[in-house]
Amino acid sequence: MIPRVVMGVLGGLGLTALTVWAAAPGTTIAPALVVPAQVYEVRHSGDGAIRWRFLDGTLPGGPLPISDGVMLTERGGTVDIRIADGVESGEVVQDTVLLTAYRPDQEAVADARGAESAAATAESEALASGGRPGVVAAAQAQVEVARLALIQAEATEVRTRNAAEQGALPEFDAELAGLEVEVRRAALRAARMEVEGAQELPWEVEQSAADARAAAALAWAEAADARARGPGLKAPFDGTLRHPGGDVLVRLESLDTAWLQVRVPERDRGAWVEGQRVTFASTDGTVQTSGVVAQVDTAAHPTESVPTIWASVRLEAPVAAGATGVATTHLDGWFP
Repeated sequence: MIPRVVMGVLGGLGLTALTVWAAAPGTTIAPALVVPAQVYEVRHSGDGAIRWRFLDGTLPGGPLPISDGVMLTERGGTVDIRIADGVESGEVVQDTVLLTAYRPDQEAVADARGAESAAATAESEALASGGRPGVVAAAQAQVEVARLALIQAEATEVRTRNAAEQGALPEFDAELAGLEVEVRRAALRAARMEVEGAQELPWEVEQSAADARAAAALAWAEAADARARGPGLKAPFDGTLRHPGGDVLVRLESLDTAWLQVRVPERDRGAWVEGQRVTFASTDGTVQTSGVVAQVDTAAHPTESVPTIWASVRLEAPVAAGATGVATTHLDGWFP
């Protein structure tokens, strides 16, 4: 997309009119556009993913994509994209959080996992500080469960024996109900012994178990958070932030804007070689500076009028990005 934008801007300058021989022999001119050295874009193109990419403005025809990646995918749900609080168009510094992305359908799960992790961590920390809420508390809870089960079994035995005495149930059912009571009593005794054993458990063993539970809960919480929330995209360099709209959510342009993209007719290729000195004059007449050709296309790009090549030029001083003008070479060694 970016190279086509560059070509459109330069094409509007009138390539044919600008690529003429100047008065001085061996001098050529061509339309040029000032671009940032680096560009960072974040896009949501409707394909279910938030994508970022780096573009290099120092390459001929740039800024050209050189790397990309995915921030978060919808995975069958929806993605809620949010500009980070306090972020506005203008200059930002490196590592400023620009965007966050969420999956609303997964946020509740992530919050629940986070609460579980916090509880497990609190238990581990309480144990480390001298409390024993872990194994002992769990054993005591089992005692209460066993006690309630015994009460229920005893009530069932009473009802079953009354029914058997009245001939409504076989005597065998009453005997089974009695056996159930004995089983529940034994379970209660075992649960109480578990409490005693937990109270005698070495502190180090209980602490290790609590720490393991906390670590497992944290891992679950982090996994749930990763499914629900993107990592948050940060500015990779100091630059100027823009919100161009459309599928481009944010665009960060580096402050290094001492780069020209020059659209040169292929017939003038010999005048644009690496190391060649160049002058640049802006269309509005406010800028006049010089630079050196950094790179030149190896292959021509056909256009509606004439095949062209792209040359990138490093200027001696930054110029406002987007400025258009004329770049001039001097092959006879003369330089103003």
